[in-house]
Amino acid sequence: QYREALRLLHLGRCYGDVLQVLCRCLRLPVWHDATLSAAEEASALAQDIQRFYTIYERNLDRYALPSQAWAVARKLYAMRMFHSLCERGQPEPALDIFDREQLLPLAG
Repeated sequence: QYREALRLLHLGRCYGDVLQVLCRCLRLPVWHDATLSAAEEASALAQDIQRFYTIYERNLDRYALPSQAWAVARKLYAMRMFHSLCERGQPEPALDIFDREQLLPLAG
């Protein structure tokens, strides 16, 4: 359902709504479910999330995305990528994302 919603909203030029659905998708419990059906669903959804994230990141001005909504989506996507890399035993790229995206902001 989420995959279809992302596509339909994008085709309908409701880009702000696509960001809202992306954020909702990135918070789903499916990322923590180890069952095979959930893994297959999560994999397909992850591909769509990556596709739309990349499209929007490259065309921020074209899609006139609200900057605060984009910042939230970007942070959630970075967290998802960080956890995914950790789960796959890739600590170096995970730490690169952690540092680059300032996933744990420290007050100066």
